[in-house]
Amino acid sequence: MSDIEEINESSMSEVLGSDSEARIAKERKATQEKLANLEQQAKEAKFRAAKDKISRGALPIVQVLPMPEEDGAVAKIPTFFARMPIFSAAKPFHAPPEGEKLETAFGRVTRFGPGLSMTDEDIFMHTYRMCHQKLIRGPKMAHKGLSLVPLHSDGNTDLTREQMDQMLAEVDVVAGESTFYRIASTLNRIRAESEADLKHKINGTRIEDVKDSLERMARVNLKIWRPDSEIFTYMNLFYLSGHENREGKADTGSGFTIYFHPGVVEMMRVYTLQSLHIRYQLSDIGKAVYRYCSSQLWGQRTELRIRLEKLQPYTGSKSAIKFFKQGVLEGFCKPIVKTGWAESAKIDGTGRNSPLTLEIRRPSKKRS
Repeated sequence: MSDIEEINESSMSEVLGSDSEARIAKERKATQEKLANLEQQAKEAKFRAAKDKISRGALPIVQVLPMPEEDGAVAKIPTFFARMPIFSAAKPFHAPPEGEKLETAFGRVTRFGPGLSMTDEDIFMHTYRMCHQKLIRGPKMAHKGLSLVPLHSDGNTDLTREQMDQMLAEVDVVAGESTFYRIASTLNRIRAESEADLKHKINGTRIEDVKDSLERMARVNLKIWRPDSEIFTYMNLFYLSGHENREGKADTGSGFTIYFHPGVVEMMRVYTLQSLHIRYQLSDIGKAVYRYCSSQLWGQRTELRIRLEKLQPYTGSKSAIKFFKQGVLEGFCKPIVKTGWAESAKIDGTGRNSPLTLEIRRPSKKRS
């Protein structure tokens, strides 16, 4: 073979080799795109199947929308909590010694420990949001994310630090370390922004309010029963470790470490969105009504009608129906329309010939 033939053969091999590599790369890219499309189709099929089950009544209506990261005032609460008056609009906020029994169409809860107010709920949601979005730093050994499985619990909240460390080493947790001052100051910033839409001042959140609220919630233990699982579970809301001075008071530098109970984090997978801006413009009754209605109005559903006698147990209010009606009108219907969350909100009926019914219509394009 001549030198020219050898050069031509070598050049041809190089050309064929480059064509082969390009073809393999193209096929690899096509395969990756095909797998990505199949994965997306599987997700869409799973979502459609869930929607079909919901429309047939096989599953409860739930809020499963992604949480907007751009709005610092948007928090979330487990949808089960939104449909149970664990955080109550009733006054005074205390439970019987043997535990307060709460029951709605979505399950039963027996609460042991102090009663929880709507302000406690604001602090609960805000603190969880800051931990989940890592706006406050997490403990070095704990903060792994949100892929949790529920823990078996006997209801014992008096765990030692060693027992807690061992438990947290086995599961992922939502946790954080911060100061009572930071929680109070960020809530007050949201409050100040909300005041721009109001003609009156809103009571601020003090450092002592945050400390007392977190300590109160840490002492609460819940026995939860849901009809979809037909089993009961004992759980507390979170484990709290804090700092205080010798007088038992929190100052600007007082800090705390918080570990949300894995059962709470698991329940947060099915959540309801709440705007803290909107909540600051509502009364306690208004907050409770807004919480429940948010758990019902999501996706394409924009209208809700519910009798006041059926709505009242979801708020925890124990007042006479005529006072409850007045509270809903003044604390929810009027201000909620001003916020833009609802196009209209009114109470229809007389209570005698026709039942008192709350009617809400939301803008069709808004989903939060």
